[in-house]
Amino acid sequence: MSTSGNHRRWHITCEDVGRLVQWVKGRLGMRRYQFLFILLCLSLVYLLIQFFMVLTVKQDEKLSSNVEVLTLFLEVCSQQGVIVTILEPEAVRTYLRGGVTEDVLYCETCNEFGRHHTTIGLESTDKISPDLFIMAGLRVHEVKVPDPRLESVTSLNTPNITTHYFIQRRIPSSHIIQVVFLYERKDDEESYFWHSDIRWDSDLPKWVTQSLQLEDLSFGTTSGVYQRLLTVNVKERGYNLKVPENLMTQTFDATFLDCNYTRAREFYKLYKQPTDNEFVKKAVTVMLKGREVLNKLEVPFWLSSGNCLGWFRQCGIIPYSQDIDFGVGIQDNDDRIIPAFQGAGFTLKHLFGKISDSYELSFIHVKTGIKLDLFFFYEEPDYLWNGGTEYDTGKKYKYIFPKFSLCWTELLQMKFRVPCETESYVEANYGKNWMKPVTSWDWKKSPPNVRENGVWPDDEWDKVIQIYDNVDQKDDIGLKLKG
Repeated sequence: MSTSGNHRRWHITCEDVGRLVQWVKGRLGMRRYQFLFILLCLSLVYLLIQFFMVLTVKQDEKLSSNVEVLTLFLEVCSQQGVIVTILEPEAVRTYLRGGVTEDVLYCETCNEFGRHHTTIGLESTDKISPDLFIMAGLRVHEVKVPDPRLESVTSLNTPNITTHYFIQRRIPSSHIIQVVFLYERKDDEESYFWHSDIRWDSDLPKWVTQSLQLEDLSFGTTSGVYQRLLTVNVKERGYNLKVPENLMTQTFDATFLDCNYTRAREFYKLYKQPTDNEFVKKAVTVMLKGREVLNKLEVPFWLSSGNCLGWFRQCGIIPYSQDIDFGVGIQDNDDRIIPAFQGAGFTLKHLFGKISDSYELSFIHVKTGIKLDLFFFYEEPDYLWNGGTEYDTGKKYKYIFPKFSLCWTELLQMKFRVPCETESYVEANYGKNWMKPVTSWDWKKSPPNVRENGVWPDDEWDKVIQIYDNVDQKDDIGLKLKG
């Protein structure tokens, strides 16, 4: 018997068992069948002891493998001059709480507590060849997808980019490092980091799928976008690491949807619509200006109505549409919206409804003449809705939508929000045949989700139906809104 480390190890040889059997036989003077029975029992005990010894060794290997795989991984990164970013949520939260006096990313008992992987971030410009990790004794699975930044309605063969590594020692069920590659995407006004989702399919090796489930991952169940990460430097076991200070505040609002260019190409093949015309060029200008105004006010908004349909169906702006449509939750309304738009080259065309019911604002962009509508949405227990008002009759209408959350996307290289549940949103507004273009549209009758919603009382018309012919009368507008 001997001990080693923190675990008591029993080493029993066949000679030990033989001497024990001879001693028992001599002492007891037993008959042959009794002796054979005792010998069988002792053999079973011996086999059980050996079995538990193997289990203990295997468990030791598992518990230590997360430390060893991290060390091997970080050593390769260090040799290449790359400082990795910690994306593991619990480790980031621990560092941001402060007062750290011991290892955080390294975890001696991670597997014991059910954490079978560690998430690391690398900017795409810091990509390290998988061969270097393989030479260090690790195995690597590389995930690739077509580069969404290069996709368009005319592109057919988009080159692939690496979006994730899965890295593990060559020990079954041992700890895995998930490397998330962060790519820069940008438009005329802002740049941000993007990471891809992971398609959990047969292309993944068994050593990944047997150790992890898709829902175990904090990064990869969906694509995501983040503002440029503000990081602080830390050190563990001699390795320099970066901790993102502004990561956790963004994760709840990071889900990203790329446009479906396969569907868009099919649409243009069927209907031969232009992808660009004079309206589209002007619309881009107005959308960017409207986005700028609302972003400065920190008012969340999304592409609604025809703009949402255009993005979802054809990855573009519907060339025969006549205006821009943004949706805003009524809880995010801000009294500064009207003066902010007026100060950014817009004039107020009309104001319908009131904050508590069917609120709607419409602006004209003076330089282009394009109208931008803000539709405010209200939440009921089972659905969301926005209102409409017929100015000459006072009739009210309600447009009902299934509940939805918001995701980020790109439209013509512009970053906007859209309903995550886009198809149900579009289908509610345009019906099941939304793929087919409709050039004649009656906002009171055509949408399948429109409902009559009563009539505004006569004594409220001056407040709930405000139309401005002289759009430069800002002082008068302000007085009316306050009243």
